Amino acid sequence: MCREVLDIEPYQFKLRSTERGKAWETISSHLNATSHPKFRVTPRSVRDRYNLTKKFQVRLNREERASGISDDNSELDNLLEEILEKEKAAKEKLDNDDEKAAAEDMRKHALERVGQTAKQKSKEEGQEAEKSKSRKSRKSTGEAVEYLKERASKRYS
Repeated sequence: MCREVLDIEPYQFKLRSTERGKAWETISSHLNATSHPKFRVTPRSVRDRYNLTKKFQVRLNREERASGISDDNSELDNLLEEILEKEKAAKEKLDNDDEKAAAEDMRKHALERVGQTAKQKSKEEGQEAEKSKSRKSRKSTGEAVEYLKERASKRYS
């Protein structure tokens, strides 16, 4: 199973993604296809068994703290160590990709805000320009003076 996990590397995909699920299905189908050690597994059972690498990590940490060096490495231990290293590297890569996506989203959001405020400012300036045009026509006193003259002439004549 460890060799299949190393070949397919399901940990390179995001948690709970369809790609990761397909990877577990592929591993289980490969294991079920073998004839010498006969397996009857489901994608979930393979995934649950893979989660035992966490226990191995705890054991490695405990051994490191106790003696500093572990000499009795079996093939399974070596495979599990390799899986843990690759999983850690893939997790860091996924985290970096998530950070890049978040930064890009934030940048896009900030630019949208700048664009929206620019549009609002241009609309406001356009409205102010219209108001100022109408004010200029109102400030013109020539028409008002003519009207008052006509009115006065009608009244007093």
